[in-house]
Amino acid sequence: MGILNITSRYAKALLDIVQEKKILDKVSKDVELAYNTFKDSKELRQVMSSPVLRSDKKSEIIKQIFSKKISDDVLNFLLFVVEKNREEFLYDILKRYIELNDTLMGIVSADVVSPVKMKDAQVDKLKVQLEKFTGKKVKINTKENKDLLGGFIVRLGDTVIDASVDHQLVMLKKKFLEDQSLATN
Repeated sequence: MGILNITSRYAKALLDIVQEKKILDKVSKDVELAYNTFKDSKELRQVMSSPVLRSDKKSEIIKQIFSKKISDDVLNFLLFVVEKNREEFLYDILKRYIELNDTLMGIVSADVVSPVKMKDAQVDKLKVQLEKFTGKKVKINTKENKDLLGGFIVRLGDTVIDASVDHQLVMLKKKFLEDQSLATN
């Protein structure tokens, strides 16, 4: 079975349960916390995918990390995934849950790359503009790329909005070369 099928099946099962129990908001926050913990810890992802470590040890690690931070519903779900020997997919299952939940809530995700950390006011202003552009609620994920000279690049699904200085310079050079070739003809 492919990874997308596995992650989708588990994520959808959790989403169905929390919708039925009407605890979507609380669980979504807990899933975000668990997802970010996995995202920020390469070591945790490696431990979960290690064939050497037994499932009961992995369950204990999950309990130690999350027992006081997330609801029992999410903790039990994480432990269930480990019990079913799918712990190597935990990170991807949590990511898929967030994607499915965002789709359900009409939220689109925008990845914004800039040369320096954007200020909260800049992120808020960009969010308002992107929400007008998409007609949907937008969740912004920022990332830094020191190689950019300035400006930013937004990835919104299949759409890329390149407002970087680098892109503007490329476009200016292209225009300059076109004008120059027209002048010599």
